[in-house]
Amino acid sequence: MKLLEEVSTLKPGFISITGGEPLLRRDLFSLFEYAGSLGMNVGMVTNGHFLGDDVAKMLSRLEVYVSLSFDAATKETCETLRGEGAWDRVMAAAERLRSNGVEFNPVMTLTSLNLGEAGEFVRLASTLGADHAALIPVIPSGNASKSLLPNPAHLALAIKDVENVADEAGFPVSLWCTPFAKAMVHSPYVYPGGCSNLSMDLDPVGNVLLCDVLDFKLGNILEDGGKVAWQKMRSSQLYRSLCDPSRLSGKCAACKFRDVCMGGCRARAYLTTGSFFNPDPLCPM
Repeated sequence: MKLLEEVSTLKPGFISITGGEPLLRRDLFSLFEYAGSLGMNVGMVTNGHFLGDDVAKMLSRLEVYVSLSFDAATKETCETLRGEGAWDRVMAAAERLRSNGVEFNPVMTLTSLNLGEAGEFVRLASTLGADHAALIPVIPSGNASKSLLPNPAHLALAIKDVENVADEAGFPVSLWCTPFAKAMVHSPYVYPGGCSNLSMDLDPVGNVLLCDVLDFKLGNILEDGGKVAWQKMRSSQLYRSLCDPSRLSGKCAACKFRDVCMGGCRARAYLTTGSFFNPDPLCPM
């Protein structure tokens, strides 16, 4: 609750609780309620396994936005990635959210195992009552090994499939951690994005992280307070260096999209090459 109080001093537009699985926290709804009382819009990322009718009703009452992890457009692929029974649970969760008026978006992490289903995932999302679909090329952190990284050329084809289906269905799609797609996508329904300089990632003990998949500590919101923690993050040497496209190396250094793309996902570059300034290995450019 103290962490939420410090976040609220920054007057954020949105705060999202991720995981792990947020619904394993017994106090989750009291935290959502408290965040709402502080004037914050709230959301969470969940696998939907614990999203029963009572949970859906509570999410609706508290106006919680939900990102629902599918990672596939078919039962077979979903259960290959997420285990037996995962597909039926997440589909049931989507229906409970829809029937209770909870705004949500399905999420798909693009890997070498599911890349061919990217377009069909958008089509699926458009039938579920979601407000948009979100796709993110895998970042090799934790259990996501480098072997799951897709081929960049195949990723480019998948992005084109996503664009075609989005246009056909008139359905919006967000491409997370894919800033290089700005050079490839022309649809008004597809929104490629990268890191925002208006966001802050926090771990459960208040550490301000460079990225939610990297344990580079830039301060602590509980120790520093919200406004000082924000200033420390923005003024840190590492943070500032990642905002400087002239630091990029390799083919990014001479790329005409450098200032727009900023080298792609810096976490993906670091985790695969050991340097923040090398090109994103998934960039097809």
